[in-house]
Amino acid sequence: MKVRIEYEHDVCVGTNACMAADPQHFELLEDGKAHIIGSAQARPEKWSWESDMDENALKTILAAAEACPVNAIHVFVDGVKKI
Repeated sequence: MKVRIEYEHDVCVGTNACMAADPQHFELLEDGKAHIIGSAQARPEKWSWESDMDENALKTILAAAEACPVNAIHVFVDGVKKI
Protein backbone atom coordinates (compact mmCIF):
# COMPACT_ATOMS: atom_id res chain seq x y z
CA MET A 1 0.00 0.00 0.00
CA LYS A 2 1.11 3.56 -0.67
CA VAL A 3 1.65 5.56 2.54
CA ARG A 4 2.35 9.29 2.80
CA ILE A 5 3.41 10.95 6.02
CA GLU A 6 3.10 14.70 6.45
CA TYR A 7 4.85 16.23 9.43
CA GLU A 8 4.40 19.80 10.65
CA HIS A 9 7.81 20.78 12.03
CA ASP A 10 6.56 24.11 13.36
CA VAL A 11 3.84 22.36 15.40
CA CYS A 12 6.22 19.79 16.95
CA VAL A 13 7.08 20.42 20.61
CA GLY A 14 9.90 17.88 20.78
CA THR A 15 8.48 15.26 23.15
CA ASN A 16 10.13 12.53 21.03
CA ALA A 17 7.04 10.33 21.43
CA CYS A 18 7.11 9.55 17.70
CA MET A 19 10.72 8.36 17.87
CA ALA A 20 9.95 6.15 20.86
CA ALA A 21 7.08 4.55 18.93
CA ASP A 22 8.88 4.31 15.57
CA PRO A 23 12.65 4.89 15.59
CA GLN A 24 12.90 3.39 12.09
CA HIS A 25 11.09 6.38 10.54
CA PHE A 26 11.74 9.28 12.95
CA GLU A 27 14.93 10.88 14.27
CA LEU A 28 15.86 13.94 16.31
CA LEU A 29 17.18 17.09 14.63
CA GLU A 30 19.61 19.56 16.18
CA ASP A 31 16.71 21.86 17.11
CA GLY A 32 15.25 19.16 19.37
CA LYS A 33 12.36 18.36 17.05
CA ALA A 34 11.59 15.21 15.10
CA HIS A 35 12.35 14.55 11.45
CA ILE A 36 11.02 11.85 9.12
CA ILE A 37 14.06 9.89 7.98
CA GLY A 38 14.43 10.28 4.21
CA SER A 39 11.77 12.98 3.91
CA ALA A 40 11.73 16.00 1.65
CA GLN A 41 11.04 19.46 2.97
CA ALA A 42 7.96 20.78 1.18
CA ARG A 43 8.04 24.09 3.06
CA PRO A 44 10.19 25.20 6.00
CA GLU A 45 7.49 24.14 8.43
CA LYS A 46 6.21 21.02 6.63
CA TRP A 47 7.95 17.76 5.63
CA SER A 48 6.56 14.83 3.68
CA TRP A 49 7.57 11.27 2.85
CA GLU A 50 5.89 8.67 0.66
CA SER A 51 6.57 4.98 0.20
CA ASP A 52 5.03 1.60 -0.42
CA MET A 53 4.99 -0.38 2.81
CA ASP A 54 3.58 -3.45 4.46
CA GLU A 55 1.01 -3.65 7.25
CA ASN A 56 3.62 -3.95 10.03
CA ALA A 57 5.46 -0.80 8.98
CA LEU A 58 2.15 1.04 8.71
CA LYS A 59 1.23 -0.01 12.26
CA THR A 60 4.41 1.54 13.67
CA ILE A 61 3.89 4.77 11.72
CA LEU A 62 0.30 5.00 12.92
CA ALA A 63 1.50 4.40 16.49
CA ALA A 64 3.99 7.26 16.11
CA ALA A 65 1.30 9.60 14.78
CA GLU A 66 -1.09 8.65 17.58
CA ALA A 67 1.65 9.22 20.17
CA CYS A 68 2.20 12.83 19.05
CA PRO A 69 0.57 15.06 21.70
CA VAL A 70 0.13 17.99 19.28
CA ASN A 71 -1.03 16.04 16.20
CA ALA A 72 1.92 17.16 14.07
CA ILE A 73 2.02 13.88 12.12
CA HIS A 74 -0.58 13.04 9.47
CA VAL A 75 -0.76 9.64 7.77
CA PHE A 76 -2.45 8.93 4.44
CA VAL A 77 -2.95 5.41 3.07
CA ASP A 78 -3.70 5.12 -0.65
CA GLY A 79 -4.68 8.81 -0.60
CA VAL A 80 -7.07 8.54 2.37
CA LYS A 81 -6.21 10.32 5.63
CA LYS A 82 -6.00 7.89 8.56
CA ILE A 83 -4.61 10.24 11.21
